[in-house]
This record gives sequence, structure tokens and C-alpha cells, in this order.
Amino acid sequence: MGIPAGKFWCCCRAQFPNLAKKAFEVIVPFDTTYRREQSFNVMIAVKNKHRNRLEAMFAPALSKTEPRIKELAASKQAHVSH
Repeated sequence: MGIPAGKFWCCCRAQFPNLAKKAFEVIVPFDTTYRREQSFNVMIAVKNKHRNRLEAMFAPALSKTEPRIKELAASKQAHVSH
């Protein structure tokens, strides 16, 4: 890959202070925007993961359909151990 741009310009700062300053003015906004987008994407993924769990948990409680537990249990055969 190569050396990251920010690290390169840090090394050149002593030799080329004006050029390094201009480079940082261009590089820094992209770096911070990229990091912000990455953080946002991680936050969205975590939020969706928790939302999916909550929906699965609350769906039966919010359903208007009455559970037919006795009917369902009667249709199943008990598993007998060996």
C-alpha cells in the first residue's frame, strides 16, 4: 500500500512547511468526514441490531391474535428419552 498521506506530510513538514500546511488543509476534512461516516455506519448497524431484537421481543405482545397454546401443544408429540 504505501505510507498514509497524513504521515507523509508529517515527515515533510520540517522541509516544506508551507506545502505541508496546504496539504493538511486539503487532507484533514476528508479524513474527518470519512471517520464520521464510519462512526455513523457503525452506530446504524448497532441500532438496527437492537431494533430487530426489540421487534422480535415485542411482536407477540403487540399482536392482536390470541395465542392457541393448548391447541398447538395438543398437536405435538412429546419427545420420549431413550
